[in-house]
Amino acid sequence: MRNSGMPTVSTGQKAPRTGSCSLWILARPRSSREGIKGWDENGFLEILLKSPPAEGRANQECRAQLARALGLGASQIVLLKGHASRKKRILIQGLAREEVERRVREWLHARKG
Repeated sequence: MRNSGMPTVSTGQKAPRTGSCSLWILARPRSSREGIKGWDENGFLEILLKSPPAEGRANQECRAQLARALGLGASQIVLLKGHASRKKRILIQGLAREEVERRVREWLHARKG
């Protein structure tokens, strides 16, 4: 579910090592429920958060939810851009893009069933 029209990000950080990827997240703070909603039509992974966007709590919850869904530690999810925005660019250390997409699909399927 890639969107070739997504903007590129210059973060000043080193390029992801093999087995890592970056992707766009659309955070929905102050939602009535929490969880990964899925990929939207623009290629963003939409994540529902109960936390408000104050003092970094929503960012922390976003990283924790994504780490739990992917079977990773929260330290492997790095926020690259969008600390104060709903649109965020994150680095996932240790998984290639295809594996991230597969695990998200499995996570969503398990929640529906």
